[in-house]
Amino acid sequence: MANSTDRVALYKYINRKIKRKINHHHVFSVLSILFDELINDLAQDKKIKVTNFGIIGIRRSKPIRYRIKFRNKEIITRSKRKVYFKVAKNFKKKMIKFLDLDKMFKENTHHFHVL
Repeated sequence: MANSTDRVALYKYINRKIKRKINHHHVFSVLSILFDELINDLAQDKKIKVTNFGIIGIRRSKPIRYRIKFRNKEIITRSKRKVYFKVAKNFKKKMIKFLDLDKMFKENTHHFHVL
């Protein structure tokens, strides 16, 4: 399956994967309920744990204090909410196993021209 997909392709993929024909309205309803619940949990600062995949959550950053010298003034920013993802150990091991480090860190000398 592609990295990004549309609803019809996702519907066909689910039917092919479970080897059954399910009405597309049921599939879309279940997916919309699932994503609505995920959004609601994240809005309430809850963590979402997906077995063998990882943890998705929201962290609050600390407020930052800035000082403007020429005005002799201090400004404090508000704390912000940031989404984080922590990879599960099993998933991380599988990803590392499939990585090709030779391609990733290969030196591309043809990009640099010596004059």
